[in-house]
Amino acid sequence: MGVLAGSESEQRVLLFQASYPVHGPVWRRKYCEHAVCSGACHYGAGFFHAAAEGGILSLTHAMAREFGKHKIRVNAISPGVFTMMDRTLATMPDAETVVKRMTQAIPLQRLGTAEDIAKVVLFLASPYADYISGTSLVVDGGLLSKLPLPEYW
Repeated sequence: MGVLAGSESEQRVLLFQASYPVHGPVWRRKYCEHAVCSGACHYGAGFFHAAAEGGILSLTHAMAREFGKHKIRVNAISPGVFTMMDRTLATMPDAETVVKRMTQAIPLQRLGTAEDIAKVVLFLASPYADYISGTSLVVDGGLLSKLPLPEYW
């Protein structure tokens, strides 16, 4: 419910700004949802996670259709395995081995960082992404290219 509630309040602001354009490099009517991971693969997270994720991606598509007429673009970011997960993995008995295996499974041979996501957000907010709307950018270091994932995943 958090994504939907946040979306509703941000939609009101974006629609107000679309109705009363502001001159200068202010907000530029771009919007980004954050999907929890890629819709193509759920990394063994279970059906609750998959259902929530599918809902976020469907919401992104619906919002893009609805607000496109106001020149508001809506996109999602689907992150892969990131260094922030280390805290979660630290509770696992064999965390070091799990992180090593995850890193080896990712074609770019590293876990993602917060900076990787920040760069994608900056790209989506830039003029270079002005014709991108209603999609999810997968930021996973190429992990989805290796489907099916290894058994230990």
